Amino acid sequence: ARAKEFDVILVHKFDRFARNDYDFIVYEKELEDLGIIVESVSEPGDASTPAGYIGRRMMQVISTWYSKNLAIEVKKGMQKKVEIGGWPKPAPFGYVNRHDKNSAWIEVEPQKGSFVTQAFKEMATGKWTLEEWADHAYSLGYRGRHANKIRKTTWSNIFHNRFYLGETWLKRGDIPIKGSHEPLVDEVTFAQVQQVLADHDKHRQRIRRHRYLLKGLVYSLDADSTCWAETHPKKKASYYRSREEVNGAHIFYNTKDIESQLPEVIEAITIDSEARQDLRKELV
Repeated sequence: ARAKEFDVILVHKFDRFARNDYDFIVYEKELEDLGIIVESVSEPGDASTPAGYIGRRMMQVISTWYSKNLAIEVKKGMQKKVEIGGWPKPAPFGYVNRHDKNSAWIEVEPQKGSFVTQAFKEMATGKWTLEEWADHAYSLGYRGRHANKIRKTTWSNIFHNRFYLGETWLKRGDIPIKGSHEPLVDEVTFAQVQQVLADHDKHRQRIRRHRYLLKGLVYSLDADSTCWAETHPKKKASYYRSREEVNGAHIFYNTKDIESQLPEVIEAITIDSEARQDLRKELV
């Protein structure tokens, strides 16, 4: 419109143009200033006339009301579904959404569902980290919705998700209630997993006390890239790692080796008092 590439915006109904009062008025006004007309196929009317103007405003108000009312009704429907044990959202990993003409429900996906049960049992032993389990699951051929690797953060969400206990809720913070779907883990195993994950968090906090003095500042000339700041949990070593690879491998720089050079670097670029005075005179 600003490039004057057309003269008219044609919509089926005005609620296809905007369902928000503010958006409708602001964009219609800007388009009007640009000489662009907004017209509706099914709701014709000349907005330049008083009758046309009031008609369009009424249709705008009705569209806004419809949108707000629809949101309330949808939420009420979702809440009602939860109250009878349903799950008004996409099924988590291990389950699948089913529906017919009259209803919708959640079923266990046989292969992935049994693997989730196994995953909880394995994690409860305490012998896996999330990263190790994510790699193990990937090596066994388990993938996410888009055929990608299920990352450790996703596995963390799975292991914390009470849906696998057979519970349901509408939004975060709600008190879960018993759902109509089949649970994939028992209370004891779920509690054991929570303890293992909590212990991992405590361990991670201990090993991440290192303060990366040059986080976001280190640049690798070897890899011609910026560097990540990381800590290796098992080796308890902190380092800067190049984001790009060289011959198929990242370049690692020990934080102690890099940061020990800071005093020398800072000293080299520090302006002494005499030079400071000279610079001040020049600037004045």
